[in-house]
Amino acid sequence: MALPSISPQPSEALDTTTLSTTIELLKTFIDWRHKVMIRVVLGVSGLLIATYQVHGTWLKAIGLAIASLLCLTGFFLDKVNHVLLRACYATGESAEQRIGMLPGVFKTLNSTGRRPTVTDVLRVAYLGSSALLAAGAIVVAALAAHGVTVD
Repeated sequence: MALPSISPQPSEALDTTTLSTTIELLKTFIDWRHKVMIRVVLGVSGLLIATYQVHGTWLKAIGLAIASLLCLTGFFLDKVNHVLLRACYATGESAEQRIGMLPGVFKTLNSTGRRPTVTDVLRVAYLGSSALLAAGAIVVAALAAHGVTVD
């Protein structure tokens, strides 16, 4: 009499491998999102400090405009990252369903509820910061055009 096999079936092993690979990819994309966010915040902070130190109204307007463009760049990079994260969530959810891990983490992450997500918060932060910095650059440039110095 042979003992029953406790090794996973080939499809279950494949699903487990898919799930672990998806988890590694998800970690990479989330890490990338944090690095982009940190670099945008540090870049804008550095530009604002440099803009404050510069003597020249036109240079201040240029510094604010560059900071605004940096925020827009962060927005577009996060937009691409959101698509990749959604693909990871969907792959992870399907692997969880095949393995039988319900309710799974990826099912929760992939749900489309009415609650705000990190992506929503980042989009508002990037676009809001970009708009405010651009408005500041326009105001400073208008003042410079009228001969007013901003120090």
